[in-house]
Amino acid sequence: MINTKSLVHVEGKQMILLVVDVQNLIVTSELYEYERFLENVRELIWLSRSHNTEVVYIRHTDEELVAGTYEHEIYADFEPKPGEKIFDKNCNSAFKDTGLIDYLTRKEEQTIIVVGLQTEYCIDATVKAGFEHGFKIIVPAFCNTTLDNEHLGGADTYHYHNDMIWNNRYAKCLSMQEVRKLFFESFLQTYNQAFYDKDVEKIRSFYPDEDHSMIYYDNHKGNDTYTIDQHMKLIADFLQNGKETESKEVEELLIEKLNLIYERKSVCLCYLARYRSFPKPAVRVSMFINYLGDLGWRIMHVHCSFEPE
Repeated sequence: MINTKSLVHVEGKQMILLVVDVQNLIVTSELYEYERFLENVRELIWLSRSHNTEVVYIRHTDEELVAGTYEHEIYADFEPKPGEKIFDKNCNSAFKDTGLIDYLTRKEEQTIIVVGLQTEYCIDATVKAGFEHGFKIIVPAFCNTTLDNEHLGGADTYHYHNDMIWNNRYAKCLSMQEVRKLFFESFLQTYNQAFYDKDVEKIRSFYPDEDHSMIYYDNHKGNDTYTIDQHMKLIADFLQNGKETESKEVEELLIEKLNLIYERKSVCLCYLARYRSFPKPAVRVSMFINYLGDLGWRIMHVHCSFEPE
């Protein structure tokens, strides 16, 4: 298990993205922060798919959103891919009589990122119902929105719910950067777990194929590598002779001060790593990760150096 001291850490087995009511009739330019909403939701759908995080859709039906009509269908920018689940509902909550609870329970999902429409109606009901059913709810900034109404403007409604009502009561309301960080914390945790399990094949799956280079600069003299084969030989030696506990397991790292530099398909993770049994000096790690299409996210370069003090 990775021990992080970052602001955001999701506990639980699985995480999904729940996209609520983004249907043609109500995805309109009159929504508060419309362009920002579109951009953020598009990014989270892409980021979820790129990390093999399931995207689940909720679709509302009533006298205005009539099944089978253009207005009822999901907005083209957010269109589900073949095989992605769509649950239909006829009231505000995504959980009431839709089958969603049973589906998530069977899959042992525990954390739900909620995005969509509209803030004070279906998003509010879904956030509160999800909390009551025991799920950990994440609400990313400007990934829900609404229209002006007779009582409040769209901006006031958005900020009232996101900043005052939901946060630290029913959900964690996080910035987009904090939500991005969730995905890459999970990536790093899975990568480190492969070392603890001494799973060489799993470790290899985090690196690029032979058509790409992978460069590793180590804080120990003579351990730099410039090819995949060199690096895998270094890993095999570490797993045989590296830092172990008395039970001959690979000692787990403590990961601290994790920061993320994000440029869509290129990411840099910067953090301190140390062993509990030998905490000083810590190692400063810069890990560069690229998205390589069908190959997914792959580690392209790692630079390790001792902490100055």
